[in-house]
Amino acid sequence: MGHYLLLFGLVENGEVAPAVAVSSFGFIVRALINYTPNYFITFKSEKPHHEVLAKFLFMVSVGFVLNAAFLQASDSMLRTRFITS
Repeated sequence: MGHYLLLFGLVENGEVAPAVAVSSFGFIVRALINYTPNYFITFKSEKPHHEVLAKFLFMVSVGFVLNAAFLQASDSMLRTRFITS
């Protein structure tokens, strides 16, 4: 929810940056916020952070690229508004 509020707020109200840039920024913020609860609560990991964080960052990177690519394609090729993407 916070990701969409950030996206809507910065693109629609402030017109700070293109939707792809704002969405990518929101994706990074959400990933950083989600790491700790996932580490301790969801997966109850006992492995060291450097081992788990590397895997987490790899998966986040894949999601980051896919998010940006789909939003860019939707924005440029399909001419849809970012909120429907």
